[in-house]
Amino acid sequence: MSEEDLKALRNESENLCESIEYGLFHLGDMMANLGYLADSEQDFSHCAMNNDNVKHIGGLIKANAYLLNALRETAGLAEFHLSNMKGGRK
Repeated sequence: MSEEDLKALRNESENLCESIEYGLFHLGDMMANLGYLADSEQDFSHCAMNNDNVKHIGGLIKANAYLLNALRETAGLAEFHLSNMKGGRK
């Protein structure tokens, strides 16, 4: 890969990491708010979500965490190869 391709890959990976982190924070906020809906002191049902929805949200969180890790690794590898390219040119 060329230096420009590696920089583009690194930048896109870092941008995707930020987007996923942002989405996961909002998903966490949503889950916290749903927890308040199940609060018996507020006369709400303890069945705010069914099991299938909880499983799907859990799977989404795990998939995003896995993708986030892979993107960070990709960005790190791109940075490593960019450093080696610069070091080899001296």
